[in-house]
Amino acid sequence: TDRLSDFGYVALGHVHEPTAISDHVRYCGALDRIDFGEAGQDRHAMLVEIGDDGRIAQRELPLDATPMAELEIGSLAEIAEKAEMLPDRERTIVKLTMRLGREDSAALWLAEARANFPRLRQPDFIQLDDPLPSLVTGEIERADVGKTVRDYLAGELEGDPDRDDLLALARELLAEQAVGR
Repeated sequence: TDRLSDFGYVALGHVHEPTAISDHVRYCGALDRIDFGEAGQDRHAMLVEIGDDGRIAQRELPLDATPMAELEIGSLAEIAEKAEMLPDRERTIVKLTMRLGREDSAALWLAEARANFPRLRQPDFIQLDDPLPSLVTGEIERADVGKTVRDYLAGELEGDPDRDDLLALARELLAEQAVGR
């Protein structure tokens, strides 16, 4: 940092959040939001003027950062309703969680979401009325996880021509895991 005092102003990069290290050394921050972890952060550019006398004048110039929204949808009709509530739908990057019932068509919901959110990122689907796998296959015996895994695989691989080889590989992997603990 001693060498930095030789400069009137030092602009550093890579750190997305604007951060002042000292009066004349700072990370300028990203010009736009990069991911949803930065959704609430404002963006700006720095105008830095260094006078003949070496004095530094800095001014933040606000930027119109890309809006981001995390939404949860519980019905097909709610997709259009939530889209209408966005102030800048065309620019907003949307992270969407769709809570579907068994009778709902994920393909239909996805098509509706894509039509209403031009900058939709890969949505998450939650099937509300699907039973948990552990409830379908029986409760997991916590005392013997390996047995639970072997029993599950044996049922899933029923009729598979490679069943015996796959079960043998599973036994080996489970044995290695047990040794690694």
